[in-house]
Amino acid sequence: MASAVRLERLKTEQRMGQYITDTSDGSSSFQMNLKKERLLMPVGDLPSLKDTTWATSPKLDPEGYLVNIYSSHYTLWSNTTQVKSTDEPKSLKDLLDAKWKAKIIQVEPATSSVAPQIYAGYTKYGKADDNYFRQLGPQQKFITGSALDLGRTLARGEARLGWGSPTNNAL
Repeated sequence: MASAVRLERLKTEQRMGQYITDTSDGSSSFQMNLKKERLLMPVGDLPSLKDTTWATSPKLDPEGYLVNIYSSHYTLWSNTTQVKSTDEPKSLKDLLDAKWKAKIIQVEPATSSVAPQIYAGYTKYGKADDNYFRQLGPQQKFITGSALDLGRTLARGEARLGWGSPTNNAL
């Protein structure tokens, strides 16, 4: 279910006093929206937070609301029948080259957390800034659906490059 739809459903449940969900799984941007809308309660002292089987302890935010358990690795996918390995972008700056205009696809930010997470990750760690993403935006075409639809669109040859999220790793 799309994040915007889940957010509205949770807001409606809260207004009606119907507290159905005990935990929520989703992107960090979705979780931050839940927190902003005051739809979360603090996690509290969960025994699993001290479990020694974790490689590193799950992290709570300072207010005790959000637990980070997974990290996502966002990659740039390419249609290898249209993009030779020697022509593949080697850096983020390469994506701004005019030859990639309208050849890069990304799942529509309104229906996926991929765009906000890519933005947050690259800006947080100083790999890109607002100016970079303002320049990158016009280079891209947006599709509705999911990363699966993105892969299919690339496979059909309707784009050459696409942002995707193939892996999640437990921390």
